[in-house]
Amino acid sequence: MADIKTHLRELSVATTIGLLKLEIDFKKSDLYDARRFFAYASRVISGNISSASNITSETTFTGELRQIVDNGYQLGKAIYENENFNITKDAGRNYMARQRYPKR
Repeated sequence: MADIKTHLRELSVATTIGLLKLEIDFKKSDLYDARRFFAYASRVISGNISSASNITSETTFTGELRQIVDNGYQLGKAIYENENFNITKDAGRNYMARQRYPKR
């Protein structure tokens, strides 16, 4: 199992993108609460992230862990806002539809 820092590095980027994509109202400071962070991550990431539940062993993220969350938030927001990426509410559904019904 990966350590807390590794999980936070990965999940903070993906969670930020997911929250922005789904237009879920949140503040960056909400991500410092470990249980709230994991609840958000579970909500916006479609895969099984139970192996990352070790992040909830912390109550709040402070110090280095908070910096990791901040960096992931900044990267996720930059990716979401970058015009070279097409991140919309329907992007995932459109992709899945193309996989099931490819053009001939």
